[in-house]
Amino acid sequence: MKLVPITLESPREDEAPFHISVVKKILGSVRQMYSATAYTPPWIAYLAVRDGKCVGTCAFKRPPENNQVEIAFFTFAQFMNQGNGTLMAEALIEISKEASPEVAILAQTLPKANASTKILEKLNFTKIRELQHSEDGSVWEWKLEK
Repeated sequence: MKLVPITLESPREDEAPFHISVVKKILGSVRQMYSATAYTPPWIAYLAVRDGKCVGTCAFKRPPENNQVEIAFFTFAQFMNQGNGTLMAEALIEISKEASPEVAILAQTLPKANASTKILEKLNFTKIRELQHSEDGSVWEWKLEK
């Protein structure tokens, strides 16, 4: 899997296939996120490309704060159950460890067992608490155990 950084300019079409219409919507949403949280590579969003196809997107929700960073990943429906979510999460973990090994890696999920919780458990995350998210309501927060 290759992660293509979503920069302040669009990735070139030779860097990632854009035949999936949702990708263009994601690019706009990510740029809005950057205006709110700052564009600070490598703590940015990425398109996930596997076998020449854009299979999903993943991101650091913002640059590290209080020595913590939160990851998020999303697999497009037609590419689910093929290991893509796991590969995206692993890639973000690797980027974080290379950039700042001391930063704790967090993630949030809906408060129920699902594909995301299985991925996090497989990658050695531990559910640490349930909290109220301002946009998503009740969520579980997870932390990568070193």
